[in-house]
Amino acid sequence: MPIDIIAERGKVYGNAYELSGAATSKLFPDGLRLETPDDHIRFHLLRMIVAKLARYANKFKSGGHEDSLVDIAGYAEMLRQYDAREKE
Repeated sequence: MPIDIIAERGKVYGNAYELSGAATSKLFPDGLRLETPDDHIRFHLLRMIVAKLARYANKFKSGGHEDSLVDIAGYAEMLRQYDAREKE
């Protein structure tokens, strides 16, 4: 990814990647072992939600980040559907 794109995205999202890493570690203070493909899928969807929350938080004082809210809703629904399928 060219450095100019990284700088451009950084102006919008700030250090969201650092915030999302810190937040995820707080969600699993005892660590987390992903063993199955299902574990990895569910964790990926959860991480996407956390990442979008971090982006929203970085823009909170300026009214939030609407695209991140839309993405959060989508990933949450995907996770809900995946979990429901796994329970069947």
